[in-house]
Amino acid sequence: ETNPFEVGLGRFVQLDVEHDFIGKAALREIVYTGVKRNLVGLLIEGEPLPLSQHPVPVIQNDRTVGRLSAFCFSPRRNRNIGLALLSSDLPENGSGLAVCFEDGPRKATLAGLPFC
Repeated sequence: ETNPFEVGLGRFVQLDVEHDFIGKAALREIVYTGVKRNLVGLLIEGEPLPLSQHPVPVIQNDRTVGRLSAFCFSPRRNRNIGLALLSSDLPENGSGLAVCFEDGPRKATLAGLPFC
């Protein structure tokens, strides 16, 4: 479902080796066509979030653009942080992002990784 190029690990993939391996053709296709999603950090507004095991939709201007796969409250940053796989065609500023939790949407902004 996820490939190494989407999560920033493409530099560890060697496709120019002679031997074949499972997924080699699929990875070459991704290199040729480009990634469809990128792993990004999100800063999420609101009260501390409870931990969850389920992905949560991320929207931009009422359109689903990805999913938040991991999130928690960061005592160091004193706010909620998360990792999301978002569509690679999003504008770089990521304006208008929101995460759709059960209790309603919360505004989110892009953050560099790793969270420092």
